[in-house]
Amino acid sequence: MQKNIFQIILLAVIVLFSSGCEDYLGGDTNIDPNKTNDASLNTLLPTILYYTAQSTASNASISSQYIQQIGSLVASGSDAQLRNTFDGQWSNLYLSILPNANIIIEKSTANNAPHYAGIAKIVIAYNLGLATATWENVPYSQADNQLTNLYPAYDTQESVYASAISLIDQGIQDLSATESLFKPGTDDIVYKGSTDKWIKLGYTLKARYLLHLASKGGNYSPSQVLDALANGMKSNSEDFQLVYTDRNFNPWYAVALANNTGNLTTTFGGFFMDLMNGTVQGVVDPRVSLIAYRSGTDSIYHGTLAGAGSGANTAYNNKTSFFGWYNDLLSPLQMVTYSEAKFIEAEAEMMKNGGNANDAAYTAYLDGIKANLSKIGV
Repeated sequence: MQKNIFQIILLAVIVLFSSGCEDYLGGDTNIDPNKTNDASLNTLLPTILYYTAQSTASNASISSQYIQQIGSLVASGSDAQLRNTFDGQWSNLYLSILPNANIIIEKSTANNAPHYAGIAKIVIAYNLGLATATWENVPYSQADNQLTNLYPAYDTQESVYASAISLIDQGIQDLSATESLFKPGTDDIVYKGSTDKWIKLGYTLKARYLLHLASKGGNYSPSQVLDALANGMKSNSEDFQLVYTDRNFNPWYAVALANNTGNLTTTFGGFFMDLMNGTVQGVVDPRVSLIAYRSGTDSIYHGTLAGAGSGANTAYNNKTSFFGWYNDLLSPLQMVTYSEAKFIEAEAEMMKNGGNANDAAYTAYLDGIKANLSKIGV
């Protein structure tokens, strides 16, 4: 009985203080003055760009293991298929990217700032494509940022792609506006406010999604892909990527650094390295010495066997370090690239030619290889 009375009194005290504090002291006592409740456009934009790069890295850290570009060095590695394997990407999308991007669009519409709205729409489209490629059906049409629906319906992949393409078209239109009261600048941590580069990204992204739909039985047209690419990226300088600093470094660098200090996670996959070190092709890929560093005297670059882990092998990656062009401190994290655009073009040209190779397809294919070689520094 005394215990129950004590609990009732304690609850009454809590209610009294929580409700009466502002009445007694006056003002907004329960509001943290150091935490803004109304973020500006130039604060929200770098937020969604940063988390977009983080989502890309989170996705790649798992999907790259499935296709054996990298491999796990621990027994409980992420090359095991689990329901929560891509939880980092999911959290970034629904907690950081969609809510803030929607706020950007709302604020931009209210303040005649279409350039901000255009970027936000293309960023959403990119993340929707990444999400549906990962999970197929995902929430979008009911996944608003007001927490009005905690159980949003899952949209079909077909409708997600349709939404993404529609957002791209809207974004391109917004970015093409001659007037924008507020314009992105240094807060655009990818393109530094270049609307031209954002528009080219939009068209390249549209080509990617139209090509994805080719395998979904839709009304796919190779000509539509090529038309989009005609307005898309034209050089490596237009790649959609986040360049890091020594204070905010590439997330892959953290993986490489952990391996180097004995905290093993993932490293290059043996299948991938054998494709590059001459074992499979008979020719050593000139990029191998740039994307991987040898830490021993072995003249051949090696990788780990998928699913095998490091075992008793203290030279966890057979004297091939995970450090390299993609994984160094200041390495850019690439999301959409010019080289990808050329490979999309090559595939579209082949499909336009009935699935048969032709000069146009082969030229685009070689251009894609050359673009990547140049990017990495060969």
